Amino acid sequence: MFRLVLGFCVLVVGLVGCRDECDPAVDWPRCEGNVLVTCPEPGVDQIVPIRFSRIDCGSRVCVTSGSRGLCALSPDPSPLCADAGASVCESDTSRVRCGAGFITARDECLHCFVPDGGNGSYVTCEGGPASLCSDDSDCVPSLTCSPDGFCVTPSGA
Repeated sequence: MFRLVLGFCVLVVGLVGCRDECDPAVDWPRCEGNVLVTCPEPGVDQIVPIRFSRIDCGSRVCVTSGSRGLCALSPDPSPLCADAGASVCESDTSRVRCGAGFITARDECLHCFVPDGGNGSYVTCEGGPASLCSDDSDCVPSLTCSPDGFCVTPSGA
């Protein structure tokens, strides 16, 4: 009887443990409510099974487009991101970050521009997140200049 119970337990644990394994070739990103479920690409030396990754989109919206899934600011694609690279100036003082045609983040800037000679694929957001600074006046009001010289979200905010 003990062997039967032990065998059943091993079978149940084995099935439950395998339930979360995935294959990136067939398990495309999907949304479960507002949770993005993806199957990460394996590393070169992957020896353990690949498991689904779950990311709660929080205040953003879970969207999928083809073989991509992401957390966006809106459920609708943005014309700003139609032909954009990773980011684009939305205005002189705002940069949006794009993914699969959707806006994934918006950054306030002191000045947003494409540097001279740039092809539009690189956008500068002066005073925005991770910008170089020497004091708080070099950053937008919602950020502070860190001791390392970068505009960052204030601690505790």
